[in-house]
Amino acid sequence: MTQPRLLRFWVVFAITTVPFYLWGALTDGELDLAGARLPISALMFVCPALAALAAGGGRDAAGQRMRTPPRALWLIVALVVPSVLVLVASIAVAGTGPSGISVSLVAVTGAYFVAAVCEELGWTAVLMPALLRTRGVLSTGAVIGVIWALWHLIPYVQAGYGSAMLLGQLAFTVVFRMLLVQMTVAGGGAPIIAVVGHASSNVAWTLLAASGIYSPVASAVAVGVAVLVLTCLRVASRRVEGADSPPPPRTTNPETSQ
Repeated sequence: MTQPRLLRFWVVFAITTVPFYLWGALTDGELDLAGARLPISALMFVCPALAALAAGGGRDAAGQRMRTPPRALWLIVALVVPSVLVLVASIAVAGTGPSGISVSLVAVTGAYFVAAVCEELGWTAVLMPALLRTRGVLSTGAVIGVIWALWHLIPYVQAGYGSAMLLGQLAFTVVFRMLLVQMTVAGGGAPIIAVVGHASSNVAWTLLAASGIYSPVASAVAVGVAVLVLTCLRVASRRVEGADSPPPPRTTNPETSQ
């Protein structure tokens, strides 16, 4: 991605985000999602999509990248792993499961999918490829994760998170983005993998938050372990590939061969 395109992305991203922060601060409005509550500023999920559209890019445009076909295995992993990690970690800490499932959860799941598409147009279809040109997978995930966490900081505060929960949620946001980047790269670079993983985690959060048993600290630890496991698997895979590859052909110096 060229510097002008990336600059347009950040300018539009910042300009469109501020009104949602102000909306949340001035109205104290809330969204009721199957019993879980979010500040009205959570509607800022449209901002990365607007920034991605402003960035443009022809064949490298976000919309074109979103159509990249995923590897089926990693699509399944993205669907299952994030929600299972968050659910198991939080339930283990609380010692009890969700009290029930709201009938509106189906509609909420659809809304989460749309929101994830909007966000991943920016984070995964635009920003991730730009960073991967000069950084590794973990570094790319960490950079986007920190930006993602800081972007969510004001909505987290508006949601009424205490200090411990706020720090835990910020940590979760960073390591979860690292996991999303790892899964997406392993799945062939298809942003739909990040979309599915993002929505999967949000559905799990809704089930837990509606019952008051969501633990961001435990969730961050669980996802961090998953990131470590995937990192080890990737390193091991590279070593195996390196061991199986044939050695480079031996060249003979013409001067010494005479």
